[in-house]
Amino acid sequence: MVQNAHAFQQAEKKKITKSQAARQAQKAVNGKVLKVELKGSAYRVKIHQSSGRVVFVMVDAYSGKVRK
Repeated sequence: MVQNAHAFQQAEKKKITKSQAARQAQKAVNGKVLKVELKGSAYRVKIHQSSGRVVFVMVDAYSGKVRK
């Protein structure tokens, strides 16, 4: 029973918002945010850099940690 309660608490963790994910991604990769999508437990942020490159950055939806 304790394991089920713990699993429920994990599922109830608050996700960061799309705008928070965009800000975290912009801190890691300078540029203009084009799109933010939630993909499972991470946000996929599409960024257009000043060099002309378009890059994708993954941001954990719960912790806000950036994964390039």
